[in-house]
Amino acid sequence: MLPRTADVIIVGGGVIGCATAFWLAKAGLAPLVLERNQLGCEASGESAGMLAPQSEADAAGSFLDFGLAGRRLFPSLAEELKASTGVDIEYRQIGILVPFFREADLSARVARARWQRESGLSAEVLDRSDALKAEPLLSDTIEGAISFPEEAHVNSRALVTALADAAGRLGATFITGCPAVGVIRREDTLSGIRTANGTVSTKTVVLAAGPWSGPFGDTLGLRIPVAPAKGELVLVRPAGRLPRRIIYAKQAYLIPTPRGEAILGTTVEFVGYDKRPTVAGVRAILAGLSEVIPAIASAGFLRCWAGLRPHTPDELPLIGRHPALEGLTLATGHYRNGILLGPLTGRLVQELILGRVLSIPIEPFRPERPVPRPTNERDSI
Repeated sequence: MLPRTADVIIVGGGVIGCATAFWLAKAGLAPLVLERNQLGCEASGESAGMLAPQSEADAAGSFLDFGLAGRRLFPSLAEELKASTGVDIEYRQIGILVPFFREADLSARVARARWQRESGLSAEVLDRSDALKAEPLLSDTIEGAISFPEEAHVNSRALVTALADAAGRLGATFITGCPAVGVIRREDTLSGIRTANGTVSTKTVVLAAGPWSGPFGDTLGLRIPVAPAKGELVLVRPAGRLPRRIIYAKQAYLIPTPRGEAILGTTVEFVGYDKRPTVAGVRAILAGLSEVIPAIASAGFLRCWAGLRPHTPDELPLIGRHPALEGLTLATGHYRNGILLGPLTGRLVQELILGRVLSIPIEPFRPERPVPRPTNERDSI
């Protein structure tokens, strides 16, 4: 049953919403999480679970700093969640190998490794011989690879489950199958949430609804530029051994799991809320990965699926108080990095709500920053 009031209402029960509930409950508040379906049923639970800020970074900057801070949080968080809930989020610092196939790519790869090392990060350029020694399953057509030994992986669904369980033990309430359909407001001040099952009074709402944040903003007359970006994935069971590291090539990636399976991904498509996996998407993933690891062609096919990731036009998240509606805080738009950034985002929201010093600067992610409007925005959301 819906409570009549809540300290904080969080709209969305993915990794961002559950992490926010966890940190708020740790601070002594009693947050209420409203999820339209089931916890972690969308992008969070369907994510590949990579913690890869270095592998995706083209340059130093605030977003890389955010990702590195997010990655540093996981070892202690994994221990805390296991101790409090018994759930193992399967945090593994197994590293990532990024192969390249043309000699022309060498200078760019060397430059990336150089600036990362100069920033104090671990990165090493391997020639073909050393790359094949590191991962014998790689195609012998590669020219080399970059090794990022500090990159990691978690079980994304277990992470959401553990955060929700831990938050619940600390006083958070979760109501599933209960979509938020609007807000109660007095002019420009928020005073509650309307749901399909009734209303709840509150002075603070956190919007963590992922790709559904845009339509929720529409109900408020606010432009929240978040749209769904579909990503397809494939699960296989290789006939032989798995790579020891994550293999992250331009064509596709492979993540070895503790159960002897491999997660293969991914695609990026802007097709609205259609999350069906497609023959074309699966074919592209398998064809791309076969170029990188030829032995994957003999793997047993287990299943395929797709998730909708929350994309913003500048591909940066929206974190902070909305300037047009007092009481509304955004925590959305994390695109391909929701798992990596989710726990730290939850802590940042807690710090914002309680008026504490922020763990990292969030100026580049403020909702009031200028964000371009894509030509297909209305079609996308």
